[in-house]
Amino acid sequence: MQYQGYIQVWTSHRQESFVMSAKSDSQSATSVKRRKDTELRDAVNRMQSIGQKVQKKNNAYRLALRELSHLTHSPLAFVLELAFDEQMKPYFECRCVFHNPEDNTEAPDTDLDFRLSDFRLPIDSKSKEFYRIYMSTQAAVFDKTTIGNFPSSAGWQAIDGMISIPVSDGGKPKALIVLCNSAEPYRIELNKRIWPLLSSLLNMLRIIETRENLSHSNIRPIKEDESARENYSIIEQLSPSGILVLDSKLNILRINPASEQIFGFEAHDLLGKSVINLLPESYPNEHALRTFSVQAHTNQKRTNHNIQIKGVTRAGQTVVLQASIVPIRENHQPCILVLLKNLAEINEIQNQLEGELQRFRALTDLAPMGILQTDQYWHTSYVNKQWLEITSIEEEQTVGLNWTHIFQGINAEANIADLHKSLLNHKVFKRELQYECPNGTERWIIFHARPLLDINGNVDGFLASIIDNTYYHHSETKLRDLAERDPLTRLANRTLLLERLEHAISHKQRRGAVALLSLDLDGFKNINDSMGHEAGDRLLIEVAKRVSDILREEDLLARIGGDEFIVLLERIAEAEVASIIAIKILKALREPFEIDNQEVFISTSIGICFSVAGQKSTCASLLKQADIALYRAKAEGRNNFQYYTPDLDLVSKRRLELGNSLHRALNLGEFEVYYQPQLSVSDNVVVGFEALIRWNHPEKGLIAPDEFIPLLEEIGLIAPVGRWIAHSCFMQLREWIDAKLVSEDAVMSVNVSPRQFRDSQFLQSVKNSMVSARLSGKNVTIEITETALLQDNLEVKATLEAFHEANIGIALDDFGTGYASLSHLKKYPISVIKIDRSFIKDLPYDEEDIAITDSVLALAEAFKLKVVAEGVDSDEILECLKERDCHTYQGYLFSKPLAAKDIPDKIKQ
Repeated sequence: MQYQGYIQVWTSHRQESFVMSAKSDSQSATSVKRRKDTELRDAVNRMQSIGQKVQKKNNAYRLALRELSHLTHSPLAFVLELAFDEQMKPYFECRCVFHNPEDNTEAPDTDLDFRLSDFRLPIDSKSKEFYRIYMSTQAAVFDKTTIGNFPSSAGWQAIDGMISIPVSDGGKPKALIVLCNSAEPYRIELNKRIWPLLSSLLNMLRIIETRENLSHSNIRPIKEDESARENYSIIEQLSPSGILVLDSKLNILRINPASEQIFGFEAHDLLGKSVINLLPESYPNEHALRTFSVQAHTNQKRTNHNIQIKGVTRAGQTVVLQASIVPIRENHQPCILVLLKNLAEINEIQNQLEGELQRFRALTDLAPMGILQTDQYWHTSYVNKQWLEITSIEEEQTVGLNWTHIFQGINAEANIADLHKSLLNHKVFKRELQYECPNGTERWIIFHARPLLDINGNVDGFLASIIDNTYYHHSETKLRDLAERDPLTRLANRTLLLERLEHAISHKQRRGAVALLSLDLDGFKNINDSMGHEAGDRLLIEVAKRVSDILREEDLLARIGGDEFIVLLERIAEAEVASIIAIKILKALREPFEIDNQEVFISTSIGICFSVAGQKSTCASLLKQADIALYRAKAEGRNNFQYYTPDLDLVSKRRLELGNSLHRALNLGEFEVYYQPQLSVSDNVVVGFEALIRWNHPEKGLIAPDEFIPLLEEIGLIAPVGRWIAHSCFMQLREWIDAKLVSEDAVMSVNVSPRQFRDSQFLQSVKNSMVSARLSGKNVTIEITETALLQDNLEVKATLEAFHEANIGIALDDFGTGYASLSHLKKYPISVIKIDRSFIKDLPYDEEDIAITDSVLALAEAFKLKVVAEGVDSDEILECLKERDCHTYQGYLFSKPLAAKDIPDKIKQ
């Protein structure tokens, strides 16, 4: 078989192993497993040996804790039992504490060195997790962060980690065993491994409880062998088989609870009466039991006899029983012991099993799928005819592990490993596989497997099915291809374009702007008319190849009809990206094409439109805008590109007006600085502020920064405005520090534009403002965007390193929304990263946002960076951040950006 030489699968009652071409690893793992099995077996043997002498429940617990401490290397272990106080309020009582793993005491009922704790653990919010584990019978592992305020008044050492293992008897909770402070991490699988030892503990507890119950009953033990009689009585009471003890005249001396259940009588109704009341004779004096009563009086060698007899219940119903009859002696008198099993129940179970098996085989033969069942070693135990037909093999070719031949190709090992992992985790495994039959026929099959579990919940093989999915696989591929692809060029068609465009628009807030380029070939109609449609088709194919070579892997090129093409660009940070690609397309299509041994020259016209964050767009509106821009390009003489203009005309007019006003705004005092507090996540104390500029236009009112800051950059006013902001906010911070509103370590964060890096006086002006405000570098952080880092020039790096040398913090704003990479964190002296509000707003509920936030925090910890979360507007978000040890936050939960005059009142609230 293809993989049988290096694949070995085996399972046991505690552990399953899977080995692939790694003999040394296999031998090592087997050695460890055997060693652990030996330790556990020895521990169980000691429990059973010493346990026979145990008279008290606490000593039974003591023995179990000692063995568990040795097995798990736990220096501390204790047992909790549920109890009730005088007002019937529940609490946990510590029954036994073991804190000396080196103790080898073997005398169970001597004065063992155990001590009971003097505290009661009430069932409240702090201990409800213990109660949940106790009632659910599911073990749980705790580490430092989840142990909580567990009482330590008993003088134990600090608890760094623990596992809580419930002990139940027939589903009824009995106790909670807690193991603590192992040098090795506790794992939930430990519960399964130590179950044989816990089972021994349960047997000890049952015997102790039964002995205590019997001591309070009217039964008096026989003096000649009191301990043996006690043990015998316990066995009778606990036996699942019915037990009758008869005297030599076949009168009933004792009847156990199992017999009461079989016949429906209570013991006091039958004691002293003839067994004929339960087991009627076929004819007088011929009862089969009399033969053994005679034997009981003789000195012959004692033997037991098994017969099948009929009994009668209290309700008059006949039951068929299997009786094992053994002559015994009690109090020096001959007696008869009768063990009874209800054959009706056994036969019913066997009939049910046989019926289930017949139904299973009938269903598998009728099922339109192949079915295979394996044993615990993954060896084939059953396979139906459909499996053989689909795989085109004979039944003998599935023996052992030969069924694994269905896994073929370079992914075979990975698929088998994934199957093994899924089954061990009690999960269903499903995968579509490409399979080559022995006759060379290729098929696509769907392989579906689920684990089979034994009574202990361990994996005991699996059940698998396969379906021949070849027809549907090819049909689905063809249908998808027809639905989404242009049949001539194999490019995306309008359907796929609209699907991708809709997705891009819905994610532009997080992933960046979207651009559409609408292309129309200039002169294509002439070529089509003069050279024929076949030549035109070949030209379209060549055009598709040239444009595809220009685009990035994540871009999409679609043919939507005739000679019309659409390019979809996603995740673009700058408008120039679209223009660069447009220029490359124009250049590529100007080069001559060779069609039917002729050079063909064409050009193209391109219309460009955008959908940016904050702008409402639809697929229809963007396609219309791109089309309008395309017609403008054609009107401008073709072989060029044009942007969509209606909105740009309005924006251009407004930008001109605002640009003129900006030249006067700084001198006229129209700019204001607003401050948004930044708070410590752990204690909600204000630790700093972010300075935000506002423009209060005398006629147009408050203008958003996103609108006028780009204008400041374009007209060259960003440098003086930036110096004014730094001076104003630094002086304001000094005022608040002196007024004791914030600490001396409070930080003022100032946003810096990429253009400010070109200002040779930028750093010196910041230092001068710090000196004027009597601030140090620890009080100042500059915030930069990823756009500044994308320039990746020496000027940016030198400026940032100069700020770093001045001990001024450098924060990377809106981290994760653009093209930030780990190289930025490594290359530049970043000290703070800010998580963008788009990842925060759905944090308590969005699994993707939670994963992103966890990744950013882990990354920050690795690089020793501080993290500021933006846009925190609810207590749920703050609590989520607090659980993840985020450092600082800002957002509307505490305050929106405020004018300086409003900050003191807000902080004092």
